[in-house]
Amino acid sequence: MNRISVGSASGFVWLLAALWSLAGAADEPLAVESGARAWSLEELDFFEKRIRPVLAERCYSCHSSTAKIVQANLKLDTVAGIKAGGDSGPVVAEGKPAESLLIQAIRWESLEMPPDGKLPDAAIADFERWLEMGAPDPRIGDNSLASASSGEAADHWAFRPPVAHAPPEVKDATWATRAIDRFVLAALEQHGLTPSPPAGPRALLRRVHYDLTGLPPTAEQLTDFERDPGDEAYRRVVESLLASPQFGERWARYWLDLARYADTKGYVFQEDRSYPKAYTYRDWVIRAFNEDLPYDRFVIAQIAADQIGDASAAPAAGFLTLGRRFLNNVQEVIDDRIDVVSRGLLGLSVSCARCHDHKYDPIPTADYYSLYGVFASSREPKEPDAPLLLADADQLVSPVVFVRGNPASRGPQVPRQFLVVLAGPDRKPFARGSGRLELAEAIASESNPLTARVWVNRVWGYLFGQGLVTTPSDLGTRSDPPSHPELLDDLACRLMREGWSTKRLIREIVHSRTYRQASDDRQAGRTVDPENRLLWRANRRRLDLESLRDSLLAAAGRLDLTLGGPSIQITEPPFATRRSVYGSIDRQNLPGFFRTFDFASPDAHTPRRPLTTVPQQALYLMNSPFVIEQATHLANRPEVQQATDDPQRVAALFRATLGRGPTDDETSFALAYLTCGPQPEPLAPWIQLAQVLMMTNEFAYVD
Repeated sequence: MNRISVGSASGFVWLLAALWSLAGAADEPLAVESGARAWSLEELDFFEKRIRPVLAERCYSCHSSTAKIVQANLKLDTVAGIKAGGDSGPVVAEGKPAESLLIQAIRWESLEMPPDGKLPDAAIADFERWLEMGAPDPRIGDNSLASASSGEAADHWAFRPPVAHAPPEVKDATWATRAIDRFVLAALEQHGLTPSPPAGPRALLRRVHYDLTGLPPTAEQLTDFERDPGDEAYRRVVESLLASPQFGERWARYWLDLARYADTKGYVFQEDRSYPKAYTYRDWVIRAFNEDLPYDRFVIAQIAADQIGDASAAPAAGFLTLGRRFLNNVQEVIDDRIDVVSRGLLGLSVSCARCHDHKYDPIPTADYYSLYGVFASSREPKEPDAPLLLADADQLVSPVVFVRGNPASRGPQVPRQFLVVLAGPDRKPFARGSGRLELAEAIASESNPLTARVWVNRVWGYLFGQGLVTTPSDLGTRSDPPSHPELLDDLACRLMREGWSTKRLIREIVHSRTYRQASDDRQAGRTVDPENRLLWRANRRRLDLESLRDSLLAAAGRLDLTLGGPSIQITEPPFATRRSVYGSIDRQNLPGFFRTFDFASPDAHTPRRPLTTVPQQALYLMNSPFVIEQATHLANRPEVQQATDDPQRVAALFRATLGRGPTDDETSFALAYLTCGPQPEPLAPWIQLAQVLMMTNEFAYVD
């Protein structure tokens, strides 16, 4: 870890040094290969959500491989067809919408397409943006309309049951003390690499504190662990953190990203925008993690809380009911629920089968509408002063396929039932009411090959910075294979065998030598494995929004650890001092603070947050009234004010922010700054020094 090092007593230079220390290499966007070019997941999602449905509904009847007569020899259902164009030549000019015949045609300039009516302006704008991106398109092969339910896709690794594996033999058996370590070390040795040395006591304690509770250790806790960093002392630390109420707050926030939690509905018309009791779902999730509710029961409660005979689980329905309202468009609300269930719990993008069979995974459109029927057969009972619940409707729906996703074009009837790729061809239709409980039980079943794998992979990703599978909400055929497939399977089997306990899984991982490695870069590792997929070191990570804000409050001595209750405003004065997990989330008007620090979009399920390094982050820490307020409180903490001299006050500031005393050089620099005469800045020198410490790399990153 770089310590503070500045060469001038000027307050301006201090701030520049802090900005420099905060800045880091921006993480590259996640990308997948499509043909010869790698597209980001966001670009491909744009195509799937904004472009493909329009092509399917308005264009494929005349311009696809299934058209009775392909008009103008133009096929729009494949990448090759779009690039080849038709009788009039190429139809797209990537990056140049205005020069593209496709854009001219849908604008009704050179041609009038579709001939049955001009596309809405918003749809035309989407196509223009798509071409500006370079026309990202994940479709492969000559016939993108071919079903993905082939034997090859159905035999994909994630669709096979996980199998417990004996840990492999390794050369350095003294390092690999646990099964996890032997799986990791075997892969390292295969590539000629060795693990990194253990992290130092300070780095390890900060890491495990932030990972398990989202809060920093105190200076006293750091000192104690430095005196006794042995295995038994570490075990006591882990048990204390797992038993802490703050554990549930930390891990609930991870889950709320997956559940697209918010306190408001998004844009609605002439109705209350708020979900007044949304917080009861958040508090239920916190309690579930603190009580180590078995993950299978955790899943079932969130899909069928009304049918499990536990009144205290009623708020769990928020997993389904707290999504966007889409102006109360029923089809969109149900699609959102299918998406949060399938990507969040199964790691499958079932919503991609809404208009057509899934292009890559064995998910036919009929299966999408089987699930659609489950949620269409559910209703939200209106109970005053109660959480937004879900119950079976009085009149159950017999679903039909909407041809190309159009509710006005009704296709064959389908039963309410589970996905064929997971339930097999001999599956039975759901027979109890809407089928929500049967759906929940099928998802949480040990015979389901996905659920345990998906959760293990998410937990691993939260603790290491990336999962064994890098696409945590997509374990389908387009996902990258696991870096350690036997380890993923073994942990999934262990999770189920040990009662689906999340805390036991976390305990096993954080006690491994793999987790306890140092994060220092090594040339040998970087040359062979620059992305650290083989885990030859720990990953250095920046604090997320919640941990950063909570750490600022903790350093100021003001953090309020009260549990639960209604959501509060945290971005406007007077600034609340409760943990960030209790902050109100407004879907339609998300404050800039949230966007600046990469908060998850509450509009949809978020597999993982984006990671950016942008000037706005440093500028917020320089200029935010909230940060300045905490720096003021930090400079006025009793232990700072009661110090006997200036060197002791500097030391007290360092201990409160960084959990350690300053080096001799750092003390000298600080004292030189504090005594260099009148300052032009509006803040007192001690407050400026406190703020600079809050802006350092050492404060904002975990090694």
